Formats: sequence, structure tokens, C-alpha cells
Amino acid sequence: MYRDIPKEEWASELEAFTERHAQRPTVIEVDSPQFGAQEQAHDYPLRGVVYDHRDERISIMLGEVEGTEPHLTHSIPHARSVAIGPGREDATEVMRIAHDDGQTFVWVS
Repeated sequence: MYRDIPKEEWASELEAFTERHAQRPTVIEVDSPQFGAQEQAHDYPLRGVVYDHRDERISIMLGEVEGTEPHLTHSIPHARSVAIGPGREDATEVMRIAHDDGQTFVWVS
């Protein structure tokens, strides 16, 4: 189901994910032991997903690429694993990011 991405390939795989799905409607869902699963963003266009190896942080940017429309950056410190899999009925692909506080899902339509 999910394909685990080796850490040394995170940057290139996140870039490829961005290229496949740029400007597509995206849902960010955070699943945490403290508060359960909750959507953090819904139907924002994907701007990009990047990995900073210096602090093991993955950033997910949402919003229009052109213009001054509002945008959102969801930052995930201390990422532990990245996996990509097929979507669900309303999404073509999903990325699962495990981190110290649980896991984050990025669903793209």
C-alpha cells in the first residue's frame, strides 16, 4: 500500500511529489495522540513540499503560486519517515509523514 522512502531520497521524492501535484487541491490531516485526527487545511492548492536535512523538517506550502492570495505553510519538525501511497476515493495520492508528535497525511486530488 504505502511505499517507504529512504531518508537519503526524501528531498528528491518530495520534489517529484510537488511536480506531480502542484496546484491540485490538497488536504492536510494531522493525527496526534493528544487530539486525534484533525484536518489542518482543506482544498488549498499545493505549492510545494520540501525537506530541510539540517533540522529534519518537512514544510508543506499551500496556496496560489501567482499573485498575493493567502497561503499556508505547515511545518513538521523531526520527521522520522516518509511514505507515499495511493489515494482514496477523493484523492489520487497520499503522503504520510511520521514525526515525534504523531503523523501527518497530505492528500491530493
